[in-house]
Amino acid sequence: MRSTRTRRRPGTVCLFTLASLFWIGARANSDADIPEQLCAGEAGQLAIRKRLNDTAFAVCLKGAVWDVLSCPDGLAFNDTSEACQP
Repeated sequence: MRSTRTRRRPGTVCLFTLASLFWIGARANSDADIPEQLCAGEAGQLAIRKRLNDTAFAVCLKGAVWDVLSCPDGLAFNDTSEACQP
């Protein structure tokens, strides 16, 4: 009786592993760590918002990133009011 299980070739596994490592390295060097850097100095108990770009902001709480949000279309983040405004 023949086995119906397919076998992967070693080259496929190696290629997948290499691609995964490249993806992890690219994520580590991307903007994903910017919210953490913005929030690192904030030790207050209350949540504050910090600008990531014109339409996105990070919500910091006790020095850590609580959430990353974007303003709806047509609105931009205002640093003074910490809110999305036209």
